[in-house]
Amino acid sequence: MLSIAGLLLVAMGVYFVLLRPPLLPENLRYMQTTLPVMHDSTPGLAYLYAYSAILLK
Repeated sequence: MLSIAGLLLVAMGVYFVLLRPPLLPENLRYMQTTLPVMHDSTPGLAYLYAYSAILLK
């Protein structure tokens, strides 16, 4: 039983690190901003915007 819980924890960690998008549409709504405003204020995160633009379409 303990090993199943450990595997579940590892699987959740892999999901959050590798598969989950870094910026969700809910995050922009919570921050009360838009993607262009985020792009202008944090230019070093350009990879994030390309990935998020696909999700927000």
